[in-house]
Amino acid sequence: MKKTVFAASFASIVIAVCLIVSFFFMRDGLFGAQNGTYNEASSNSPAVFFDYSVSNNSVDKTAYYNYQNLTDTQKIMYDKMYEAVSVMQVGNIELCKGEKRDIALALYALKYDNPHLFWIGYEYAVGETADEKMFIRFDDGKGNSKYLFTHNERVEMMNKLQNEVKNILNECITDEMSDYEKELAIHNWLCNNVEYDKIAGESATKDERINENKSAWTAYGAIVEKSAVCEGYSKAFQLLMYCAGINCNVVCGETSDGAAHMWNTVLIDGEWYNVDVLWDDVENPQYGITHSFFNVTTDFIKKTHTVFSNSDKIKNDDDIFSAEYNLKIPECNSDKMNFYVVNNTLIKSDEEYKSVVENALKTASINGVDTVEFFYDYKEINENIVSYDIKTNGVFSIAKKYYKDIKGVRCEANSHGSFKINISR
Repeated sequence: MKKTVFAASFASIVIAVCLIVSFFFMRDGLFGAQNGTYNEASSNSPAVFFDYSVSNNSVDKTAYYNYQNLTDTQKIMYDKMYEAVSVMQVGNIELCKGEKRDIALALYALKYDNPHLFWIGYEYAVGETADEKMFIRFDDGKGNSKYLFTHNERVEMMNKLQNEVKNILNECITDEMSDYEKELAIHNWLCNNVEYDKIAGESATKDERINENKSAWTAYGAIVEKSAVCEGYSKAFQLLMYCAGINCNVVCGETSDGAAHMWNTVLIDGEWYNVDVLWDDVENPQYGITHSFFNVTTDFIKKTHTVFSNSDKIKNDDDIFSAEYNLKIPECNSDKMNFYVVNNTLIKSDEEYKSVVENALKTASINGVDTVEFFYDYKEINENIVSYDIKTNGVFSIAKKYYKDIKGVRCEANSHGSFKINISR
């Protein structure tokens, strides 16, 4: 569910369940497999890949964050699974020698590094052959595929996805933009064009996600169908960031009320930042979207989000198939590229409120902008507090110095500290 704008009070936020895999490990006997020869991997589906040539500057697969944090053995498994998934293989897909942890982490990285692989399902099994090589299968043991879509469906969907991504890039991105500007443009496009899929989100809390809108958890759902849950928003943002030449990761965790959730980390000018596109996509905003969670630190995100621990905290290998974790999460310590820092609209105390607001309104008037977004860095707010501070600091009188034909100033308070001042003419 999207965040609401303050009218009187907060509404509780219910976010869709993020992807937690059902994983089963059996040794030398998975679905009757013998020495890895039962129903060997086969496929009649040609390979389908996302055509990153829609971008002139896409991120190379070897630079994906989770892939970089795999061991050599895990990278081999990752690459073999990538090849198998690209042609929708069923049956035993032989990998290489390794441990249970290796295949779990390789599969995790595959799913969360590649937002374009929207057909990977939630049911699969792994095992070990007599010669100690690991294998995985994406079927029910009888050759019936557990991929989410058929080959024909995914071909049609991939064509639509690539076309829409190309349209978005042409609409939002220019070569002259900085990485920050590209990121901001893509963030804003998603907030302005995608709706939170409430039905899919509610079904997820009942463990019925597969029976509802399957694409709501995918980049395809957000980008093409314009409807998604948190995972779809996050994977769409990741895919578009890749195409813009910006490295991006997805993060699994929970909201402060215990609902499973997913968001992103993004690499801008050598520093990692948290970005939660869904939480910036407020419901029924009077003056546009917000940027409360645009390029924030780990300390800030932890005020409202619980980040699942890194995989190395799970010591028992058997638990790696059922535990909630992230393979690894980058530390986000910088606020240099935070939206409010970049725009000089971060208010750190009552004493500097007036000067920050005046300077921002002066700049906005020069640029022909009637709405300015600010952030309180030091206290909780609601509509009454924002209105009081505007009146106490004489914001209307300040605005009259820079705007002609002004009739008044209006405010909109959003959750977690952000608010907007709008010039009424």
